[in-house]
Amino acid sequence: GPRARHARADLRFPTAALLQQVNRAWQARTACPLHYVAGNAFAAGLYATYAGSYPQVLEDNDPLKSPWVDLARLRSDGAVYFAFDKAHLPADVQDIGSLAAPPSRRRPLPTLYWGLRLPDHACAA
Repeated sequence: GPRARHARADLRFPTAALLQQVNRAWQARTACPLHYVAGNAFAAGLYATYAGSYPQVLEDNDPLKSPWVDLARLRSDGAVYFAFDKAHLPADVQDIGSLAAPPSRRRPLPTLYWGLRLPDHACAA
């Protein structure tokens, strides 16, 4: 039917690979839990939905869209930032990675970039 021709992007996105890459990078750099994700609402929301650790989402890096996010704690605890344009990642993120969706006959999904803003404190392992 008509719905089959317009498969949702979240079903085509390689979410498991994203979780694996981001979690591996975060855990390699800090023993702190990941409490926050930020940036592109689709990618940050997708990560938060499937991460299992329920990080808070700072949608589009906009505090007005996510008033429940404590920005001081986010800066202190660190975050993973997501963007479909590398230039939209904050300048101070580290360990920038990327993930391309597999080729598809449907409209191709853009490459997703992510970067870490590490906590400003140590956490016990």
